[in-house]
Amino acid sequence: MLYDDKRNPMNPSHAVKNGKRYRYYVSQAIIQDRAEKAGSLARLPAGELEKAVIRKLQTFLENPIKLAEKTEACSEESEVVIARAKELAYR
Repeated sequence: MLYDDKRNPMNPSHAVKNGKRYRYYVSQAIIQDRAEKAGSLARLPAGELEKAVIRKLQTFLENPIKLAEKTEACSEESEVVIARAKELAYR
């Protein structure tokens, strides 16, 4: 689901330095020793990226209009879907 700007898939990875684990996402081009094909950001810090995704998802789940547009629930189901989405937004 995550790609660099040259359309290479990015995979989760980590490194350990002085006993501390650093998580990040790395372009498949780097993993496959094709650095010249990697995008401009071949590695991204996992924590920052994941926080941004969570914020975007929370915003989506809190918006009943957007939620209704993206789901095909009938009106009776929409209320249940919207209520459940709000619960999930901050788990």
